[in-house]
Amino acid sequence: MSKKFNRLLQWHINKGGEKAHPDVDEFLSGFMPSKMFKIAKSLFYWRNNVRGQDILELEPGYYEGSQFINHPSSPTKPTTWISNIDVIPGGDGRKFIQVTDNITGYRWYRTVHTGGATSSGTGGWVRSEGYEILWSGNSVLAEAVTLVAPLTDENGVKRYDGVIVDYDTETGQHGRSYGSPYWVSINTTNVNDTAVGADILEGKIEFPTSQTAKMVRNKVINLYQHTDTDNASYMQAMDGKIKINRILGIR
Repeated sequence: MSKKFNRLLQWHINKGGEKAHPDVDEFLSGFMPSKMFKIAKSLFYWRNNVRGQDILELEPGYYEGSQFINHPSSPTKPTTWISNIDVIPGGDGRKFIQVTDNITGYRWYRTVHTGGATSSGTGGWVRSEGYEILWSGNSVLAEAVTLVAPLTDENGVKRYDGVIVDYDTETGQHGRSYGSPYWVSINTTNVNDTAVGADILEGKIEFPTSQTAKMVRNKVINLYQHTDTDNASYMQAMDGKIKINRILGIR
């Protein structure tokens, strides 16, 4: 806006008075006050940058910064990393607060209930756990497969809190196993159609490198009926019946 036009605009507003140019509200169209403009700008364009603030004491708005107190992972010591904070107000002191760490993507939320006491609502921080798909397919992983991202960074630091493996078995089961960035074990059973038959399945997925995965164990112990009239169970070891569908990194 040119200086001349700005002077004319201010002259026009002053001449008309506040009644001619009221602030916008829930019922009437009008001019946007500076505070509302700053909030809108922080939401859609640039977050308010703050340092050394207590997260639970922040006014409604959208923030970016560090040195926060009452951070979910560092409640008493100021943080040394960048976090994004969303403080969304409700009526009668209610608030929804969300914290997202920029470097890791870890996210927490908490609610403050009617009256505004920080011990109300959730009463603490709730972690929102997500996952990243590192591999998908339908394979026994007899040969190592390449993950879309490494499990550790260049310094050997884990990039994920854990690893999830989704699997199917040839006996019709669908399951999920949780493990570490070092290995994931699968242990499941299946009772066959006959009263004396069952399969005890075991698998183990290891990560030969930080960005490859391979099933190093895929076995089954099969309990079976020798004849239709035989009620005794017989046992035999067999090759595994587990196929991997997805490998997920937990964040």
